Amino acid sequence: MACCPFHQEKSPSFSANHVKQFYYCFGCGAHGNALKFVMEYDNLSFVDAVEDLAAQASLTLRYDSSSPNFSPAKLHQSTDLYTILDKAQSEYITYLKSSPTAIDYLKSRGITGLVAKAFSIGLAPKAWDMLLKKHPKDKQTLIDAGLAIKNDQGRVYDRFRHRLMFPIHDRRGRTIGFGGRTMVKGETPKYLNSPETAVFIKGRELYGLYEAKKQNRNLDKLLIVEGYMDVISLAQHDIWYAVATLGTATTKEHLKLLFKETHHIIFCFDGDNAGRQAAKRALSTTLPFMTGQFQVKFLFLPEGEDPDSLVQKIGKDSFEQTIANAQSLSDYLLSDLKSTLNLNSVEGKAKFINELKPLIPLIPEGIFLSALIHSLSESIHLDQEKIRRALMLKEPPSYINTTKINKLTLTEVALSHVLQDPMIVFDLNTVKFKPKTKAKCLIGEIIQLINTIKPKTSGVLLQHLVNHKDIEYLMSLASRYYPIIERTIRLNELNDIIDRLNNDEAQEVINDLIEKSKNSGLSPDDKKHLLELLGTHQKSKL
Repeated sequence: MACCPFHQEKSPSFSANHVKQFYYCFGCGAHGNALKFVMEYDNLSFVDAVEDLAAQASLTLRYDSSSPNFSPAKLHQSTDLYTILDKAQSEYITYLKSSPTAIDYLKSRGITGLVAKAFSIGLAPKAWDMLLKKHPKDKQTLIDAGLAIKNDQGRVYDRFRHRLMFPIHDRRGRTIGFGGRTMVKGETPKYLNSPETAVFIKGRELYGLYEAKKQNRNLDKLLIVEGYMDVISLAQHDIWYAVATLGTATTKEHLKLLFKETHHIIFCFDGDNAGRQAAKRALSTTLPFMTGQFQVKFLFLPEGEDPDSLVQKIGKDSFEQTIANAQSLSDYLLSDLKSTLNLNSVEGKAKFINELKPLIPLIPEGIFLSALIHSLSESIHLDQEKIRRALMLKEPPSYINTTKINKLTLTEVALSHVLQDPMIVFDLNTVKFKPKTKAKCLIGEIIQLINTIKPKTSGVLLQHLVNHKDIEYLMSLASRYYPIIERTIRLNELNDIIDRLNNDEAQEVINDLIEKSKNSGLSPDDKKHLLELLGTHQKSKL
Protein backbone atom coordinates (compact mmCIF):
# COMPACT_ATOMS: atom_id res chain seq x y z
CA MET A 1 0.00 0.00 0.00
CA ALA A 2 1.17 3.53 -0.77
CA CYS A 3 -0.12 7.01 -1.51
CA CYS A 4 -1.53 7.03 -5.02
CA PRO A 5 0.72 8.58 -7.70
CA PHE A 6 -2.33 9.54 -9.77
CA HIS A 7 -4.10 11.77 -7.27
CA GLN A 8 -3.17 13.71 -4.15
CA GLU A 9 -3.88 12.01 -0.84
CA LYS A 10 -2.48 11.82 2.69
CA SER A 11 -3.55 8.29 3.64
CA PRO A 12 -2.40 5.40 1.42
CA SER A 13 -5.18 3.90 -0.71
CA PHE A 14 -3.08 2.64 -3.65
CA SER A 15 -2.58 -1.13 -3.65
CA ALA A 16 0.00 -2.93 -5.81
CA ASN A 17 -0.14 -6.72 -5.77
CA HIS A 18 2.83 -8.59 -7.24
CA VAL A 19 1.02 -11.93 -7.06
CA LYS A 20 -2.08 -10.76 -8.93
CA GLN A 21 0.12 -8.47 -11.04
CA PHE A 22 -2.09 -5.41 -10.96
CA TYR A 23 -2.56 -2.18 -9.03
CA TYR A 24 -5.74 -0.53 -7.83
CA CYS A 25 -6.46 2.74 -6.04
CA PHE A 26 -9.45 2.64 -3.70
CA GLY A 27 -9.47 6.44 -3.75
CA CYS A 28 -9.56 7.45 -7.43
CA GLY A 29 -10.08 4.07 -9.09
CA ALA A 30 -6.79 4.08 -11.06
CA HIS A 31 -6.02 0.50 -12.04
CA GLY A 32 -4.10 -1.72 -14.42
CA ASN A 33 -0.94 -3.78 -14.74
CA ALA A 34 2.73 -2.84 -15.07
CA LEU A 35 2.29 -1.89 -18.71
CA LYS A 36 -0.61 0.47 -18.07
CA PHE A 37 1.20 1.99 -15.07
CA VAL A 38 4.20 2.94 -17.23
CA MET A 39 1.88 4.33 -19.93
CA GLU A 40 -0.08 6.45 -17.47
CA TYR A 41 2.71 7.50 -15.12
CA ASP A 42 5.29 8.36 -17.79
CA ASN A 43 2.67 9.36 -20.40
CA LEU A 44 4.06 6.91 -22.97
CA SER A 45 2.44 5.22 -25.93
CA PHE A 46 1.77 1.48 -25.78
CA VAL A 47 4.83 0.63 -27.89
CA ASP A 48 7.09 2.99 -25.92
CA ALA A 49 5.90 1.47 -22.65
CA VAL A 50 6.55 -2.07 -23.92
CA GLU A 51 10.03 -1.04 -25.06
CA ASP A 52 10.71 0.66 -21.71
CA LEU A 53 9.68 -2.39 -19.67
CA ALA A 54 11.58 -4.72 -21.99
CA ALA A 55 14.73 -2.65 -21.51
CA GLN A 56 14.33 -2.79 -17.71
CA ALA A 57 13.96 -6.57 -17.87
CA SER A 58 16.82 -6.96 -20.40
CA LEU A 59 14.47 -8.56 -22.90
CA THR A 60 14.79 -8.39 -26.68
CA LEU A 61 11.56 -7.47 -28.44
CA ARG A 62 10.40 -9.18 -31.61
CA TYR A 63 8.15 -7.02 -33.78
CA ASP A 64 5.30 -8.77 -35.56
CA SER A 65 5.68 -8.01 -39.25
CA SER A 66 2.13 -9.28 -39.92
CA SER A 67 0.59 -6.39 -37.98
CA PRO A 68 -1.08 -3.82 -40.25
CA ASN A 69 0.54 -1.04 -38.18
CA PHE A 70 4.03 -2.51 -38.37
CA SER A 71 6.48 -0.53 -40.46
CA PRO A 72 10.09 -1.77 -40.43
CA ALA A 73 11.20 1.40 -42.21
CA LYS A 74 9.53 3.65 -39.63
CA LEU A 75 10.89 1.62 -36.73
CA HIS A 76 14.45 1.72 -38.01
CA GLN A 77 14.10 5.39 -38.94
CA SER A 78 13.10 6.35 -35.38
CA THR A 79 15.99 4.34 -33.95
CA ASP A 80 18.40 6.02 -36.38
CA LEU A 81 17.05 9.47 -35.51
CA TYR A 82 17.47 8.98 -31.76
CA THR A 83 21.00 7.72 -32.36
CA ILE A 84 22.11 10.61 -34.59
CA LEU A 85 20.48 13.21 -32.32
CA ASP A 86 22.25 11.77 -29.30
CA LYS A 87 25.59 11.84 -31.14
CA ALA A 88 24.99 15.45 -32.19
CA GLN A 89 24.31 16.41 -28.57
CA SER A 90 27.63 14.88 -27.47
CA GLU A 91 29.49 16.65 -30.26
CA TYR A 92 27.91 20.02 -29.44
CA ILE A 93 28.93 19.60 -25.77
CA THR A 94 32.50 18.83 -26.85
CA TYR A 95 32.65 22.01 -28.96
CA LEU A 96 31.33 24.12 -26.08
CA LYS A 97 34.10 22.89 -23.77
CA SER A 98 36.71 24.05 -26.27
CA SER A 99 35.16 27.50 -26.85
CA PRO A 100 36.21 30.22 -24.34
CA THR A 101 33.88 32.67 -26.13
CA ALA A 102 30.79 30.52 -25.56
CA ILE A 103 31.79 29.74 -21.97
CA ASP A 104 32.29 33.45 -21.24
CA TYR A 105 28.89 34.19 -22.76
CA LEU A 106 27.20 31.66 -20.46
CA LYS A 107 29.05 33.13 -17.47
CA SER A 108 27.88 36.61 -18.47
CA ARG A 109 24.31 35.27 -18.32
CA GLY A 110 24.96 33.85 -14.85
CA ILE A 111 24.95 30.21 -16.00
CA THR A 112 27.40 27.95 -14.18
CA GLY A 113 29.04 24.81 -15.47
CA LEU A 114 26.85 22.62 -13.24
CA VAL A 115 23.61 23.99 -14.68
CA ALA A 116 25.00 23.89 -18.23
CA LYS A 117 25.82 20.23 -17.64
CA ALA A 118 22.38 19.50 -16.16
CA PHE A 119 20.74 20.80 -19.35
CA SER A 120 23.44 19.35 -21.68
CA ILE A 121 24.06 22.77 -23.25
CA GLY A 122 26.42 22.65 -26.22
CA LEU A 123 27.74 24.74 -29.10
CA ALA A 124 27.35 24.43 -32.85
CA PRO A 125 30.56 25.73 -34.51
CA LYS A 126 30.60 28.24 -37.38
CA ALA A 127 31.28 25.51 -39.94
CA TRP A 128 28.57 24.69 -42.50
CA ASP A 129 29.27 20.97 -42.45
CA MET A 130 30.56 19.87 -39.06
CA LEU A 131 27.98 17.11 -38.63
CA LEU A 132 28.10 16.16 -42.30
CA LYS A 133 31.84 15.61 -42.11
CA LYS A 134 31.56 13.57 -38.93
CA HIS A 135 28.73 11.44 -40.33
CA PRO A 136 29.26 11.27 -44.11
CA LYS A 137 27.18 8.10 -44.47
CA ASP A 138 24.21 9.53 -42.55
CA LYS A 139 23.35 12.52 -44.75
CA GLN A 140 19.67 11.57 -45.14
CA THR A 141 19.34 10.70 -41.45
CA LEU A 142 20.73 14.14 -40.52
CA ILE A 143 18.12 15.73 -42.80
CA ASP A 144 15.32 13.58 -41.34
CA ALA A 145 16.42 14.49 -37.80
CA GLY A 146 16.30 18.22 -38.60
CA LEU A 147 20.04 18.60 -38.16
CA ALA A 148 20.79 19.30 -41.82
CA ILE A 149 19.02 21.12 -44.65
CA LYS A 150 18.87 20.35 -48.35
CA ASN A 151 18.30 23.47 -50.49
CA ASP A 152 16.68 23.77 -53.91
CA GLN A 153 20.03 23.31 -55.62
CA GLY A 154 20.53 20.00 -53.82
CA ARG A 155 23.24 21.30 -51.49
CA VAL A 156 23.17 19.87 -47.96
CA TYR A 157 24.50 21.80 -44.96
CA ASP A 158 24.19 21.89 -41.15
CA ARG A 159 21.06 23.62 -39.89
CA PHE A 160 22.72 25.01 -36.74
CA ARG A 161 25.89 27.12 -36.97
CA HIS A 162 27.59 29.29 -34.34
CA ARG A 163 24.77 28.94 -31.82
CA LEU A 164 24.40 27.77 -28.24
CA MET A 165 22.58 24.47 -28.46
CA PHE A 166 19.82 23.45 -26.05
CA PRO A 167 18.86 19.79 -26.52
CA ILE A 168 15.18 18.98 -26.12
CA HIS A 169 14.54 15.71 -24.28
CA ASP A 170 11.41 13.61 -24.19
CA ARG A 171 10.07 12.12 -20.95
CA ARG A 172 12.47 9.19 -21.28
CA GLY A 173 15.47 11.51 -21.60
CA ARG A 174 16.05 10.84 -25.29
CA THR A 175 17.22 13.77 -27.40
CA ILE A 176 14.47 14.57 -29.92
CA GLY A 177 15.43 18.04 -31.15
CA PHE A 178 17.37 21.25 -30.46
CA GLY A 179 16.94 24.93 -29.88
CA GLY A 180 19.80 27.11 -31.05
CA ARG A 181 20.39 30.61 -29.63
CA THR A 182 22.60 33.20 -31.25
CA MET A 183 25.35 34.80 -29.14
CA VAL A 184 25.61 37.82 -31.46
CA LYS A 185 23.48 40.81 -30.44
CA GLY A 186 21.01 41.83 -33.14
CA GLU A 187 21.42 38.66 -35.20
CA THR A 188 18.17 37.10 -36.39
CA PRO A 189 16.56 34.80 -35.77
CA LYS A 190 17.44 34.98 -32.09
CA TYR A 191 16.28 31.40 -31.64
CA LEU A 192 16.33 28.68 -34.27
CA ASN A 193 14.44 25.48 -33.45
CA SER A 194 14.45 21.99 -34.93
CA PRO A 195 11.60 21.34 -37.35
CA GLU A 196 9.04 18.68 -36.52
CA THR A 197 10.25 15.18 -37.31
CA ALA A 198 9.16 11.58 -36.82
CA VAL A 199 10.32 11.82 -33.18
CA PHE A 200 9.65 15.50 -32.41
CA ILE A 201 6.20 17.11 -32.38
CA LYS A 202 6.29 20.55 -30.78
CA GLY A 203 2.71 20.52 -29.51
CA ARG A 204 3.42 17.43 -27.39
CA GLU A 205 6.76 18.28 -25.82
CA LEU A 206 7.95 20.72 -23.15
CA TYR A 207 11.48 21.96 -22.68
CA GLY A 208 12.86 21.33 -19.21
CA LEU A 209 10.28 18.77 -18.05
CA TYR A 210 12.74 15.88 -18.11
CA GLU A 211 15.29 17.94 -16.15
CA ALA A 212 12.64 19.05 -13.63
CA LYS A 213 11.62 15.43 -13.01
CA LYS A 214 15.24 14.42 -12.51
CA GLN A 215 15.48 16.96 -9.70
CA ASN A 216 12.16 16.05 -8.10
CA ARG A 217 10.09 13.03 -9.05
CA ASN A 218 7.00 14.38 -7.25
CA LEU A 219 6.54 17.91 -8.52
CA ASP A 220 4.35 20.14 -6.34
CA LYS A 221 3.91 22.63 -9.16
CA LEU A 222 5.13 23.53 -12.65
CA LEU A 223 5.73 27.03 -14.01
CA ILE A 224 5.13 27.46 -17.75
CA VAL A 225 7.44 30.09 -19.28
CA GLU A 226 8.30 31.10 -22.81
CA GLY A 227 11.97 30.41 -23.53
CA TYR A 228 14.91 28.11 -22.94
CA MET A 229 16.92 30.76 -21.10
CA ASP A 230 13.99 31.41 -18.76
CA VAL A 231 13.99 27.75 -17.72
CA ILE A 232 17.78 27.63 -17.33
CA SER A 233 18.08 30.94 -15.48
CA LEU A 234 15.39 29.88 -13.01
CA ALA A 235 17.20 26.56 -12.47
CA GLN A 236 20.39 28.56 -11.83
CA HIS A 237 18.48 30.21 -8.97
CA ASP A 238 17.40 26.77 -7.68
CA ILE A 239 13.91 26.99 -9.15
CA TRP A 240 13.73 23.59 -10.84
CA TYR A 241 10.07 23.45 -11.77
CA ALA A 242 9.93 25.64 -14.88
CA VAL A 243 9.14 24.32 -18.37
CA ALA A 244 8.79 26.06 -21.72
CA THR A 245 6.64 25.45 -24.76
CA LEU A 246 8.60 25.11 -27.97
CA GLY A 247 7.52 28.08 -30.05
CA THR A 248 3.83 27.20 -29.82
CA ALA A 249 0.91 28.17 -27.60
CA THR A 250 0.07 25.73 -24.81
CA THR A 251 -1.90 22.84 -26.29
CA LYS A 252 -4.30 20.29 -24.81
CA GLU A 253 -1.56 17.69 -25.20
CA HIS A 254 0.78 19.90 -23.15
CA LEU A 255 -1.82 20.18 -20.38
CA LYS A 256 -2.50 16.44 -20.33
CA LEU A 257 1.22 15.91 -19.90
CA LEU A 258 1.53 18.57 -17.20
CA PHE A 259 -1.44 17.35 -15.19
CA LYS A 260 0.03 13.86 -15.11
CA GLU A 261 3.03 15.33 -13.30
CA THR A 262 1.33 17.79 -10.95
CA HIS A 263 -2.06 19.18 -9.94
CA HIS A 264 -0.78 22.76 -9.79
CA ILE A 265 0.45 24.76 -12.80
CA ILE A 266 1.22 28.46 -13.16
CA PHE A 267 1.21 30.23 -16.50
CA CYS A 268 3.82 33.00 -16.63
CA PHE A 269 3.28 35.82 -19.14
CA ASP A 270 4.82 39.16 -19.98
CA GLY A 271 2.70 42.07 -18.78
CA ASP A 272 2.31 43.62 -22.27
CA ASN A 273 -0.59 43.24 -24.68
CA ALA A 274 0.97 40.18 -26.35
CA GLY A 275 1.19 38.50 -22.94
CA ARG A 276 -2.46 39.30 -22.21
CA GLN A 277 -3.54 37.81 -25.54
CA ALA A 278 -1.46 34.69 -24.88
CA ALA A 279 -3.12 34.37 -21.46
CA LYS A 280 -6.58 34.43 -23.04
CA ARG A 281 -5.60 31.62 -25.41
CA ALA A 282 -4.20 29.61 -22.49
CA LEU A 283 -7.40 30.21 -20.53
CA SER A 284 -9.59 28.75 -23.28
CA THR A 285 -7.32 25.72 -23.61
CA THR A 286 -7.29 25.10 -19.86
CA LEU A 287 -11.01 25.46 -19.03
CA PRO A 288 -11.98 21.91 -20.17
CA PHE A 289 -9.59 20.51 -17.54
CA MET A 290 -11.12 22.46 -14.64
CA THR A 291 -13.06 19.79 -12.80
CA GLY A 292 -12.00 20.91 -9.34
CA GLN A 293 -9.08 18.50 -9.24
CA PHE A 294 -6.45 20.93 -10.57
CA GLN A 295 -5.18 24.34 -9.50
CA VAL A 296 -4.23 26.78 -12.26
CA LYS A 297 -2.82 30.29 -11.79
CA PHE A 298 -1.84 33.19 -14.02
CA LEU A 299 1.27 35.26 -13.35
CA PHE A 300 1.87 38.54 -15.21
CA LEU A 301 5.37 40.01 -14.97
CA PRO A 302 6.13 43.74 -15.02
CA GLU A 303 6.27 45.12 -18.55
CA GLY A 304 9.71 44.76 -20.07
CA GLU A 305 10.64 41.82 -17.81
CA ASP A 306 10.85 38.10 -18.46
CA PRO A 307 11.57 35.34 -15.90
CA ASP A 308 15.27 35.37 -16.80
CA SER A 309 15.73 39.10 -16.21
CA LEU A 310 13.40 39.34 -13.22
CA VAL A 311 14.88 36.48 -11.20
CA GLN A 312 18.36 37.94 -11.69
CA LYS A 313 17.12 41.28 -10.33
CA ILE A 314 15.07 40.14 -7.35
CA GLY A 315 16.47 36.67 -6.52
CA LYS A 316 14.87 33.32 -5.76
CA ASP A 317 12.86 34.16 -2.63
CA SER A 318 11.20 37.27 -4.08
CA PHE A 319 10.51 35.53 -7.39
CA GLU A 320 8.85 32.60 -5.63
CA GLN A 321 6.77 35.05 -3.60
CA THR A 322 5.67 36.56 -6.92
CA ILE A 323 4.62 33.08 -8.04
CA ALA A 324 2.70 32.54 -4.77
CA ASN A 325 0.79 35.78 -5.41
CA ALA A 326 -0.31 34.74 -8.91
CA GLN A 327 -4.02 35.03 -9.75
CA SER A 328 -6.18 31.93 -9.66
CA LEU A 329 -7.78 31.02 -12.98
CA SER A 330 -11.25 32.02 -11.74
CA ASP A 331 -9.99 35.38 -10.43
CA TYR A 332 -8.24 36.07 -13.72
CA LEU A 333 -11.31 35.08 -15.74
CA LEU A 334 -13.68 37.32 -13.80
CA SER A 335 -11.31 40.25 -13.19
CA ASP A 336 -10.34 40.44 -16.86
CA LEU A 337 -13.99 40.93 -17.83
CA LYS A 338 -14.84 43.20 -14.89
CA SER A 339 -12.01 45.57 -15.74
CA THR A 340 -13.84 46.80 -18.86
CA LEU A 341 -17.44 46.78 -17.62
CA ASN A 342 -19.63 48.73 -15.21
CA LEU A 343 -21.19 46.03 -13.05
CA ASN A 344 -23.36 48.52 -11.19
CA SER A 345 -25.58 48.88 -14.26
CA VAL A 346 -28.06 46.37 -15.66
CA GLU A 347 -26.41 46.72 -19.06
CA GLY A 348 -22.98 46.00 -17.59
CA LYS A 349 -24.21 42.85 -15.84
CA ALA A 350 -25.95 41.63 -18.99
CA LYS A 351 -22.82 42.20 -21.07
CA PHE A 352 -20.69 40.49 -18.42
CA ILE A 353 -22.78 37.32 -18.63
CA ASN A 354 -22.89 37.56 -22.41
CA GLU A 355 -19.07 37.71 -22.52
CA LEU A 356 -18.91 34.55 -20.42
CA LYS A 357 -21.29 32.57 -22.62
CA PRO A 358 -18.65 31.23 -25.06
CA LEU A 359 -16.36 30.17 -22.19
CA ILE A 360 -18.74 28.53 -19.73
CA PRO A 361 -19.64 25.54 -21.96
CA LEU A 362 -15.93 24.66 -22.01
CA ILE A 363 -15.99 23.94 -18.26
CA PRO A 364 -17.08 20.46 -17.13
CA GLU A 365 -19.96 20.27 -14.68
CA GLY A 366 -18.48 19.87 -11.21
CA ILE A 367 -17.01 21.62 -8.19
CA PHE A 368 -15.09 24.27 -10.13
CA LEU A 369 -18.06 25.36 -12.21
CA SER A 370 -20.31 25.52 -9.13
CA ALA A 371 -17.71 27.63 -7.27
CA LEU A 372 -17.32 29.89 -10.32
CA ILE A 373 -21.08 30.48 -10.53
CA HIS A 374 -21.07 31.27 -6.80
CA SER A 375 -18.27 33.86 -7.26
CA LEU A 376 -20.04 35.31 -10.27
CA SER A 377 -23.23 35.62 -8.25
CA GLU A 378 -21.42 37.56 -5.53
CA SER A 379 -19.65 39.78 -8.09
CA ILE A 380 -22.77 41.00 -9.86
CA HIS A 381 -25.30 40.46 -7.02
CA LEU A 382 -27.50 38.15 -9.02
CA ASP A 383 -29.08 34.85 -7.95
CA GLN A 384 -27.11 31.74 -8.99
CA GLU A 385 -30.19 30.10 -10.50
CA LYS A 386 -30.81 33.14 -12.71
CA ILE A 387 -27.15 33.16 -13.81
CA ARG A 388 -27.37 29.47 -14.74
CA ARG A 389 -30.50 30.13 -16.79
CA ALA A 390 -28.86 33.11 -18.48
CA LEU A 391 -25.83 30.97 -19.35
CA MET A 392 -28.17 28.14 -20.43
CA LEU A 393 -26.70 25.73 -17.89
CA LYS A 394 -28.50 22.74 -16.42
CA GLU A 395 -29.09 22.56 -12.71
CA PRO A 396 -26.14 20.89 -10.94
CA PRO A 397 -26.73 17.20 -10.21
CA SER A 398 -27.69 16.33 -6.65
CA TYR A 399 -25.14 13.82 -5.48
CA ILE A 400 -26.25 11.25 -2.93
CA ASN A 401 -23.69 10.30 -0.33
CA THR A 402 -23.24 6.56 -0.38
CA THR A 403 -21.17 4.33 1.84
CA LYS A 404 -19.13 1.41 0.58
CA ILE A 405 -20.85 -1.89 1.18
CA ASN A 406 -18.36 -4.27 2.71
CA LYS A 407 -20.55 -7.35 2.41
CA LEU A 408 -20.68 -8.87 -1.08
CA THR A 409 -23.56 -10.85 -2.50
CA LEU A 410 -23.02 -14.55 -3.09
CA THR A 411 -22.62 -13.92 -6.81
CA GLU A 412 -20.03 -11.17 -6.25
CA VAL A 413 -17.99 -13.43 -3.99
CA ALA A 414 -17.84 -16.00 -6.80
CA LEU A 415 -16.90 -13.36 -9.33
CA SER A 416 -14.22 -12.01 -7.02
CA HIS A 417 -12.68 -15.47 -6.61
CA VAL A 418 -12.57 -15.99 -10.38
CA LEU A 419 -10.96 -12.61 -10.96
CA GLN A 420 -8.31 -13.16 -8.30
CA ASP A 421 -7.40 -16.69 -9.39
CA PRO A 422 -8.39 -17.09 -13.06
CA MET A 423 -6.84 -20.54 -13.53
CA ILE A 424 -9.13 -21.93 -10.84
CA VAL A 425 -11.83 -22.05 -13.52
CA PHE A 426 -10.18 -25.15 -15.00
CA ASP A 427 -10.63 -27.02 -11.69
CA LEU A 428 -14.29 -26.09 -11.21
CA ASN A 429 -17.24 -28.41 -11.59
CA THR A 430 -19.19 -27.92 -14.81
CA VAL A 431 -20.70 -24.44 -14.79
CA LYS A 432 -24.09 -24.32 -16.50
CA PHE A 433 -26.68 -21.73 -15.63
CA LYS A 434 -28.74 -19.12 -17.46
CA PRO A 435 -27.76 -15.92 -15.65
CA LYS A 436 -30.12 -13.00 -15.26
CA THR A 437 -28.40 -10.64 -12.83
CA LYS A 438 -25.48 -8.42 -13.87
CA ALA A 439 -22.95 -10.24 -11.70
CA LYS A 440 -24.10 -13.67 -12.89
CA CYS A 441 -23.85 -12.55 -16.52
CA LEU A 442 -20.32 -11.36 -15.83
CA ILE A 443 -19.30 -14.70 -14.33
CA GLY A 444 -20.36 -16.51 -17.47
CA GLU A 445 -18.67 -13.95 -19.70
CA ILE A 446 -15.41 -14.00 -17.76
CA ILE A 447 -15.29 -17.78 -17.45
CA GLN A 448 -15.67 -17.96 -21.23
CA LEU A 449 -12.83 -15.43 -21.66
CA ILE A 450 -10.59 -17.39 -19.28
CA ASN A 451 -11.21 -20.58 -21.23
CA THR A 452 -10.14 -18.75 -24.38
CA ILE A 453 -7.01 -16.88 -23.24
CA LYS A 454 -5.93 -19.02 -20.25
CA PRO A 455 -4.52 -16.12 -18.17
CA LYS A 456 -2.11 -17.22 -15.45
CA THR A 457 -2.60 -14.10 -13.31
CA SER A 458 -5.24 -11.50 -12.51
CA GLY A 459 -3.13 -8.85 -14.23
CA VAL A 460 -3.23 -10.68 -17.56
CA LEU A 461 -6.99 -11.24 -17.28
CA LEU A 462 -7.69 -7.63 -16.35
CA GLN A 463 -5.56 -6.37 -19.24
CA HIS A 464 -7.99 -8.14 -21.58
CA LEU A 465 -10.88 -6.48 -19.75
CA VAL A 466 -9.36 -2.99 -19.69
CA ASN A 467 -11.99 -1.58 -22.09
CA HIS A 468 -14.90 -3.49 -20.56
CA LYS A 469 -17.86 -1.28 -19.65
CA ASP A 470 -17.81 -2.67 -16.08
CA ILE A 471 -14.03 -2.49 -15.54
CA GLU A 472 -14.33 -0.31 -12.40
CA TYR A 473 -16.73 -2.81 -10.84
CA LEU A 474 -14.48 -5.73 -11.81
CA MET A 475 -11.36 -4.03 -10.47
CA SER A 476 -13.00 -3.41 -7.09
CA LEU A 477 -13.89 -7.10 -6.85
CA ALA A 478 -10.45 -8.21 -8.01
CA SER A 479 -8.83 -6.00 -5.37
CA ARG A 480 -10.92 -7.30 -2.47
CA TYR A 481 -8.87 -8.90 0.29
CA TYR A 482 -9.64 -12.47 1.39
CA PRO A 483 -8.07 -14.15 4.41
CA ILE A 484 -8.20 -17.46 2.50
CA ILE A 485 -4.71 -18.81 1.88
CA GLU A 486 -5.10 -22.38 0.66
CA ARG A 487 -6.31 -22.74 -2.90
CA THR A 488 -8.31 -25.86 -2.06
CA ILE A 489 -10.41 -23.83 0.37
CA ARG A 490 -11.09 -21.21 -2.32
CA LEU A 491 -11.97 -23.95 -4.82
CA ASN A 492 -14.37 -25.68 -2.45
CA GLU A 493 -16.06 -22.41 -1.60
CA LEU A 494 -16.37 -21.45 -5.25
CA ASN A 495 -17.80 -24.86 -6.24
CA ASP A 496 -20.34 -24.56 -3.44
CA ILE A 497 -21.35 -21.08 -4.57
CA ILE A 498 -21.70 -22.21 -8.20
CA ASP A 499 -23.97 -25.07 -7.10
CA ARG A 500 -26.13 -22.69 -5.09
CA LEU A 501 -26.28 -20.25 -8.00
CA ASN A 502 -27.31 -23.08 -10.32
CA ASN A 503 -30.11 -23.99 -7.93
CA ASP A 504 -31.23 -20.38 -7.72
CA GLU A 505 -31.29 -20.13 -11.51
CA ALA A 506 -33.15 -23.44 -11.81
CA GLN A 507 -35.80 -22.23 -9.35
CA GLU A 508 -36.27 -19.05 -11.39
CA VAL A 509 -36.83 -21.08 -14.56
CA ILE A 510 -39.26 -23.38 -12.71
CA ASN A 511 -41.25 -20.37 -11.49
CA ASP A 512 -41.34 -18.92 -15.01
CA LEU A 513 -42.59 -22.17 -16.52
CA ILE A 514 -45.28 -22.61 -13.85
CA GLU A 515 -46.46 -19.03 -14.46
CA LYS A 516 -46.50 -19.70 -18.22
CA SER A 517 -48.62 -22.87 -17.72
CA LYS A 518 -51.25 -20.80 -15.90
CA ASN A 519 -51.47 -18.17 -18.63
CA SER A 520 -50.92 -19.76 -22.06
CA GLY A 521 -50.06 -23.36 -21.38
CA LEU A 522 -46.84 -25.28 -21.98
CA SER A 523 -45.55 -26.91 -25.13
CA PRO A 524 -44.42 -30.56 -24.97
CA ASP A 525 -40.79 -29.40 -24.78
CA ASP A 526 -41.61 -26.97 -21.97
CA LYS A 527 -43.35 -29.73 -20.00
CA LYS A 528 -40.39 -32.05 -20.46
CA HIS A 529 -37.96 -29.28 -19.36
CA LEU A 530 -40.08 -28.50 -16.30
CA LEU A 531 -40.20 -32.15 -15.19
CA GLU A 532 -36.42 -32.45 -15.61
CA LEU A 533 -35.81 -29.29 -13.59
CA LEU A 534 -38.20 -30.34 -10.83
CA GLY A 535 -36.45 -33.71 -10.53
CA THR A 536 -32.94 -32.19 -10.53
CA HIS A 537 -33.89 -29.39 -8.20
CA GLN A 538 -35.56 -31.79 -5.72
CA LYS A 539 -32.45 -34.01 -5.69
CA SER A 540 -30.17 -31.04 -5.04
CA LYS A 541 -32.25 -30.08 -2.03
CA LEU A 542 -31.98 -33.59 -0.65
